[in-house]
Amino acid sequence: MKTTILLDLNFTLSEHYKKLGPPFGPLFGERILKKETYRDWLVDWLRESRLPVYLFTVRNARYRDATLRRIAQETGWSPDDAYFNDTGLKSAPEVKSVLLDRVLERVPKSYLYSFESNAKTRTMLKKRNVRTKRIAKLEDLPTIKKIRELETERPE
Repeated sequence: MKTTILLDLNFTLSEHYKKLGPPFGPLFGERILKKETYRDWLVDWLRESRLPVYLFTVRNARYRDATLRRIAQETGWSPDDAYFNDTGLKSAPEVKSVLLDRVLERVPKSYLYSFESNAKTRTMLKKRNVRTKRIAKLEDLPTIKKIRELETERPE
């Protein structure tokens, strides 16, 4: 089994999330389809790593299809799976804790590595023994070699 990247959408993959405006109302999905852009250097790293990537976001599930279409359209890349907020919760750590439980049904936590922007969510992930790192610029990315070394350290 390979390391699986849990990829935060807002503020990690999305290059200018704040510019899209408030995440509510009938026009938010339209703004995603017309305006949201993504960090090319991060997409390049994900593509080169050849690791499974699960998009992991507090964005409401009603924007799932529009978001995934936009990512594919803008980058030519798509995550292997995507977990959007269908929980009714609003707090990022609470939402992502519920979503993490779903991911753990498929992937053991020792195989997860989260790229997460929210400090409180990173704290929650660390408490649950999931590796996590804030990725805001190219220099923040771990080397693919380091990720591969983590894979060889795990008992099968």
